[in-house]
Amino acid sequence: MKSSLPRLILVLSLLAVVGLYFLTVNLENATEDNRLQVSQSQIDVGTIPVHEVNESVFLFRNPSSQPVRLKAGFANHLWLKQNSGEEIQIPAGEEYALVVSYRPRAAGPFAGTLVMYTDDRTQPELMLKVTAIAVADPGHSTSE
Repeated sequence: MKSSLPRLILVLSLLAVVGLYFLTVNLENATEDNRLQVSQSQIDVGTIPVHEVNESVFLFRNPSSQPVRLKAGFANHLWLKQNSGEEIQIPAGEEYALVVSYRPRAAGPFAGTLVMYTDDRTQPELMLKVTAIAVADPGHSTSE
């Protein structure tokens, strides 16, 4: 009767090689595809006055060894404070503070959105949101 030990060693060796391959692929994807982190994708600023320009900051972090590119896309009631039409590049290991501005035109709930396109394959676009409750300022007419 033949021993099955050589066959078992061969099977275990193949499993180890296949497992190592998948582990390596997953680690490469983790460092290169999951490059972009944002501190928060939605900011609730509470109560703000109608007709005043306000600003909020979204903090992006790139922990990888490759640069990440961002570009503004669709915007609804939000606009970029700087680099409005330009591509933004975040170098490897660095952070970028994206400042958005907004101005509620009427009292009541306010919601603004901005889509940012990225070259990160795992998240090619990010939806950033700002919410608030706008309150009437006695110095302004609410019919504006």
